[in-house]
Amino acid sequence: MAAETIDQDLIPGEIGCRRLTADDYDLMMDLVLNHFFPREPLCSTMERHFPGEISAFIKDGYVKNCIRDNASLIAYDKRTGEDVGIILGSLYRVNKDKEQKPLSELSPLVRMLDSLNEDIGSHVGDSLYLCVAASTVKQTYCQKGIMTKIRKRLELVAKELKCGYITSESSSMYTQRITKNLGYTETNEILFADYVDPVTGGYVVKDADPPHDRVKLMIKKIE
Repeated sequence: MAAETIDQDLIPGEIGCRRLTADDYDLMMDLVLNHFFPREPLCSTMERHFPGEISAFIKDGYVKNCIRDNASLIAYDKRTGEDVGIILGSLYRVNKDKEQKPLSELSPLVRMLDSLNEDIGSHVGDSLYLCVAASTVKQTYCQKGIMTKIRKRLELVAKELKCGYITSESSSMYTQRITKNLGYTETNEILFADYVDPVTGGYVVKDADPPHDRVKLMIKKIE
């Protein structure tokens, strides 16, 4: 049997897969803003409290970094050409300076995720690693296993880019289940009801929509 390739169909003859490029910026923003945000617990909660802040943060560079790193995939309907799902990845290495994060109403959320990743070096060492920034499938294409398949396919991207690990900050209960089934290890977790921002003293996402109640750091070693 031939080895699986990055651009091989996710569902033969039905759902294709390809690398994301700079030309995909508009469709990528559509998938992120209109399909990822409304169903992702952290983003939807922050959008409710601070309308427009998180979308501006994404547009101003977050997504562009994913394009730059060439570590993202798009799923599309082979019959209609419609783009139906996306998984965005960025490359990191422990102790390498990251870009300065803007100070805004989103700072408490950024600090929470930094806390989740505080001991990342003890899990990935000095390896280059691929961090999943966002992933979504249009609701009209759910229940086909596309998210599981595109997350599994991302392992080929990580291997090609010589990453030692893939990490995922998973706040959705459904994503946590998928990553666990794919062999990711649950390392750290933060309960939304318990986390208090050390700077402001306030809760960050205590009112996230159920059943989502925590964010987990999921890690998989790439063999």
